[in-house]
Amino acid sequence: MFYSPWDVCYRIISTKLGKLLVYPIKEFSRAKKVASGVAQAAVVYPQGFAVMIIIGAVKGTGSLFIRNVERLLRGVWTPTSNEIMSPSATFKISVTCAFLLTVERMGYIPFPPEQIMFGLTMFIVPYKVSVILLKIGDPYVHLERALRPMLFKKRKRTAGEGQSGKKEATKDQKKKNNDKDLKKKAE
Repeated sequence: MFYSPWDVCYRIISTKLGKLLVYPIKEFSRAKKVASGVAQAAVVYPQGFAVMIIIGAVKGTGSLFIRNVERLLRGVWTPTSNEIMSPSATFKISVTCAFLLTVERMGYIPFPPEQIMFGLTMFIVPYKVSVILLKIGDPYVHLERALRPMLFKKRKRTAGEGQSGKKEATKDQKKKNNDKDLKKKAE
């Protein structure tokens, strides 16, 4: 918690100019936290690919996970407000950073870690600044839309398919079926 007389610091930081000054520093430290989380996990689990990613992402977005515990203690927790169930853009960025740093640490990327950290920082900081200035949303939305059908095997409906995914009868087929039903009733 941070206290200041008459909440002067909060009022300054909550302005757009204050956010433009503080957010780049915050995102730079987030990238460093993710890198340190991956490094710490690599010491304990040198071949633990998933563990390094998880520890790095959680260390980078720790406050988002603590928020669930805090809501539970206050009594306003809902199961759908979980960071795993509906991840924020910050969490997705931290997972991406942790993945790239883990892949580099395991030797799959031939770049030095300093270049990867520089690239990640140069992605995160402008993204957060553009969120403030341009009010853009999640940068992963388009990628998720493209990968969703491949990952979850949901095929697109063709022109002759309905909501159930089965072929719908054409007008001629419906008329023939209707005529058959009328003949059966007449007999």
